[in-house]
Amino acid sequence: SFLKSIIATTAQGDDEMPDWPEYGGWGESGFHPFFELLAVFLVCLGPGYCYVWFVHPHQAWLALTLFIGGLAYLPMALLALAIYDNLAALNPVLVLLSIMRVPLEYAATCLVLGVLVLSSGEAANWLRENVDVPIIAPMVAEFLSLYTLTVVMRVAGLLYYSKKDRLNWNLRGK
Repeated sequence: SFLKSIIATTAQGDDEMPDWPEYGGWGESGFHPFFELLAVFLVCLGPGYCYVWFVHPHQAWLALTLFIGGLAYLPMALLALAIYDNLAALNPVLVLLSIMRVPLEYAATCLVLGVLVLSSGEAANWLRENVDVPIIAPMVAEFLSLYTLTVVMRVAGLLYYSKKDRLNWNLRGK
């Protein structure tokens, strides 16, 4: 919920971080956002996993192509889900047309997001291997992961805010 609200407030042009979402029970505050995020990952990365597990695990080039395509689809799918606040926003027509409307900006955004996620993962691995205090390394690594997710959501929201005219998402009532 918090990560979705970061995208939504950034997409509206707010410079401040949003407040923590109010707790509305396990269903509304916990399960619903979790299942939305799970749906995004299933749509984006599910075809690659299904191909490897069920179709042909030995054709690595096609599996890699499906995974790279899913990772390229993921940021715009997350952005659409946060803006529309509906799983119907994962529609490939909306997401792929949006990517084609801002291809250079989207490629730059994906590159920045990839560098952020990979560097955060490498920093967390380095911490786990080189810090001998048992509880410090995992805590710092988790904080770094949360911070990275926050920056990733902010970057995705900035993409929408800066290119909302070209994306041309019809958001009546929002």
